Amino acid sequence: MRKPLRVSLAVALLAAASACAPGPFARRDPPVPAEAKANFVALTARTERVAFEPGRTALGGDRLRDFRARMAPSVLGRGHLVLVAPDAPGDAVSEARADWTVAALQGAGVSVMRAAAPVSGPAAGEADRNGVTVEIQQARVEAPACEAYPRALHARVDETASRRPLGCATTANLGLMVAEPVDLVTGRSMGPADSAPTVKGVEKYRSAGAKADGGNPIAEAFAKAFGGKDK
Repeated sequence: MRKPLRVSLAVALLAAASACAPGPFARRDPPVPAEAKANFVALTARTERVAFEPGRTALGGDRLRDFRARMAPSVLGRGHLVLVAPDAPGDAVSEARADWTVAALQGAGVSVMRAAAPVSGPAAGEADRNGVTVEIQQARVEAPACEAYPRALHARVDETASRRPLGCATTANLGLMVAEPVDLVTGRSMGPADSAPTVKGVEKYRSAGAKADGGNPIAEAFAKAFGGKDK
């Protein structure tokens, strides 16, 4: 009869201990904010008319120079996408003009997409279809202004505690890891010509958060992570 009594006593002691025990590890962390700050993303669109001479399927002379000047990547800026479609789908001349426009833009390094249906109708007074209407979409991204690497990350006492979402700090870090925040939305070609922006992104990230006393929270984080001084 003593064995059941011992079992009952053990259960009672376990219940009492559990009532006094601390809660889940997650309770050691500060409460998660209701809303985390995020990137601000805006998308705008406008149309441009590429005018061809009647019967021609390619540009030349002044028309070509004007086309290159208006549609240069440096003019369009980062985060652009140009949609090109024939104004008269199925018409051989209109299709050829759209194909030429796409090839010319691609050759200039413009981010372009060929669409099957018109992205926008011909402009007023140009219903003769002697041109191609292109739509230029432009993305703009602004990273949130918050501390990129909060020191609170180093203050954790128990590494087994569940980690809370970093929210704004994570988003700010991502914005620092690229040459421009818009790269998070549109991406960037990683060809040889883009090595400079890649280096720029790394340098900006490593120098971010510099303090007046000469310290740098990100550099300090590298030193703590790898057990040495960040050079």
